[in-house]
Amino acid sequence: MPTYVLEGGKSITLPARPVTIRLQASNARARLSAIGLDGPVRSITPAAGLLVVPQVDQTITVQALPDGADRFGPGSLLNLTVGYESRQDLDPDRGVLNGLDVSGLMRRDIVTLDPEGDRIRVSVLGPAAAEAPLPPGAAMARDAAREILGTDQLTGRYAVDAVVAVDVSASMRPLLTDGTVAQVVDILAGVHRVIGRPADESLRACLVAGRARWLPTTPPERLTAAVTEAVADLPLTTGFRASEASQRPGPAGRAGESEGPRTVTWLITDGAPAEAATLAGTPGAHLVLVMPNSAREVALHQHLATTVVGLPDSASQPATFGSDRNAVTDIVASLVAPLRDQVAAS
Repeated sequence: MPTYVLEGGKSITLPARPVTIRLQASNARARLSAIGLDGPVRSITPAAGLLVVPQVDQTITVQALPDGADRFGPGSLLNLTVGYESRQDLDPDRGVLNGLDVSGLMRRDIVTLDPEGDRIRVSVLGPAAAEAPLPPGAAMARDAAREILGTDQLTGRYAVDAVVAVDVSASMRPLLTDGTVAQVVDILAGVHRVIGRPADESLRACLVAGRARWLPTTPPERLTAAVTEAVADLPLTTGFRASEASQRPGPAGRAGESEGPRTVTWLITDGAPAEAATLAGTPGAHLVLVMPNSAREVALHQHLATTVVGLPDSASQPATFGSDRNAVTDIVASLVAPLRDQVAAS
């Protein structure tokens, strides 16, 4: 009998028999739970990592929960097999779901079981199970965003497109060359993995001085490398026209073309731009100010979303916020605050 490889959005059908779910966890302790329309349904756990649902007569959601902890820790991966046991059928139909990253989550709804006559439909929930690995700083930021927003990925009208606009003027040159900006971009890439639409074109980056230089569409796991490579090829420039980042190329490369979904534009710079008042009226504009801790209390336009990334006051002391889990969590909390408020108000 066939073995089906499952991922988010796909489904298979099994004979209407007791459903068996087997779980293997990497870097985590996990348990399974079966929830029906009115709460937990009858299920059997004959061994660790094994759940049997004897009867599916309503929609049942199978969840994974951390065992012995409030949340799944970093690097928590789950592999599941969904099928049925039969003494007469030595090789029954089954679906295999591998590499489900649940880091930072309190629980993860994995599959639904729905009765369909003499069959049971098994549907996988959420995004594709096997995500491309992120750099360590980006993975840390993704986990923090999951923890704060309570989901592994925003969906529907809450998911956004994102622009990462990097100030490449002369004053930013030290932060571009010493890896500080790369740490910020890592964090933004990890946040996008949670709040961004899964479409290929949902994440763009540009380098901004007097004008914006748009980079090719890049997935989150490659964003920092792409920005770093592009910055290395730039000559020394002056000026930072932040408004240039709002002229995002459309699908056919036409600047300013509307694409429908909401767009968050993260502007990485080392000081409030002269256009701050104008930017405050731009939907989705969000300043990411990289500056010494002693200068954090700067005068900003009250209606412009701003995240401050604090640096050591001594120029000889390297910035290490990108590997500090507490610092990353604080930065991510500020970055996702506007979205968190919108989701909470719904």
